[in-house]
Amino acid sequence: MNGAEAIGLSTLLLTGFLLVRDGDVSVGDVTAAALLFHRLFGPLGTLLLSFDEVQRAAAALARLVGVDDLDVPAGSSLAVVGESGAGKTTLAAIVGGCSRRAPARSR
Repeated sequence: MNGAEAIGLSTLLLTGFLLVRDGDVSVGDVTAAALLFHRLFGPLGTLLLSFDEVQRAAAALARLVGVDDLDVPAGSSLAVVGESGAGKTTLAAIVGGCSRRAPARSR
């Protein structure tokens, strides 16, 4: 993303230099165009990060689809084990009806 911005801005400034030298545009015109081009990359970065989150959510959903239903009879116990990051806490939150863990309270 930074490389694309640098190449685009460099191209714009070089073209602007040539147009100013020939008297077709003013330095202010080129400056305004360069600033507007630079400001375009903030929203584009946000959009790309949002797209990344959507892809992660889709991958997580695909992993959940393959999980079979589990029936735990009343009065029995169930142990959930796994490596750190395997989703034990997330599973407990889902079973408990919470969509997220509650934020830590300050004392």
